[in-house]
Amino acid sequence: LRALSATARGGAAGLRTQEASNLAWALAHTLGPEAPTDLLAELADDLSTRAAQCRPGELSMTAWALGRARASSPALGEAVVRELARRGEAFSARELAHVAWGAAQVGHFPRGLVERIAAEAERRPGEFNHLDRRAVRLACAGARHRPPRAFGAEAPAEGQPAGWQMPVGPADDDGAGAPVFAAGRELSPA
Repeated sequence: LRALSATARGGAAGLRTQEASNLAWALAHTLGPEAPTDLLAELADDLSTRAAQCRPGELSMTAWALGRARASSPALGEAVVRELARRGEAFSARELAHVAWGAAQVGHFPRGLVERIAAEAERRPGEFNHLDRRAVRLACAGARHRPPRAFGAEAPAEGQPAGWQMPVGPADDDGAGAPVFAAGRELSPA
């Protein structure tokens, strides 16, 4: 990955949108906080210029990667807000949750991001599992926005601690059906 990173530096525009988002995800998933934040920001900034061509999953994976590595790309945040306004219904609940979680981890909430995610969650609350709802609640708390009313007050899932835990990657299992978790932030009911 480090060799691939060195090759990609300065050449993000030459990558297809899926290649750029996959590289961002792989770097953040594998290296976590040690991921090269400058390269992640370069990949995200490049994708922001092509956001209309990106699939929702590509934008959400990149937002998740920024959060995992604690890297920032205000341009990607703004692009996601534009794409949510244009085609919010195209984003799955999991994709919205990844965008919310990434923004919350970085602490960057572009104007309208949380509001648009919360509006989509209000429209289709049944699509959000307990982890997705918690990611959206975390972003709402960080942005000082009311969480979606449709989520109601939520108790921890059976077997979960009083705090909450969030999957460490876009897939919520390790391929064998076992959840892969990383400690999350404590949330109080809103």
